[in-house]
Amino acid sequence: KEFCIDSNLVEELPAMTSSRLELFPAPANRLKLLPKLCGRLRRLDLQGNALSAKMFGLCAGVQWDRCTSIKLMANSLVALPEEFGLMHGLRTLLVAGNQLRQLPRCLAAMRQLEWILAYGNAIEDLPDGLLLGSQRLDSVLLEGNPL
Repeated sequence: KEFCIDSNLVEELPAMTSSRLELFPAPANRLKLLPKLCGRLRRLDLQGNALSAKMFGLCAGVQWDRCTSIKLMANSLVALPEEFGLMHGLRTLLVAGNQLRQLPRCLAAMRQLEWILAYGNAIEDLPDGLLLGSQRLDSVLLEGNPL
């Protein structure tokens, strides 16, 4: 259920084809792309890698509906992928310290969202209704953006 490879010098991983995969913490490595993933991920922790915008291209086998936490801080992301629209149970989104120019519009419709940490990016505008979408939204940290 869990594949943990924190704080190594890993640049590439083989496909993770287990349908039981739920937790994928791999922070502080040198990953540029995600490996092919399957399963019903609940948590994806990839902060401190070298991920680019094409990072989710190999994740077609993941059922994102149970995902509650995405940690992508300190990567090289300029955009977040369309798969975010499938994460209906997302509660925590940590994307600080990237090069994001915008947040996905689908975030405004996520009713479970509690935390958005997107400081230190290049975000120029927020999605309409972002601050009204979730009654659970407690923290939105956006400092260091050209809003």
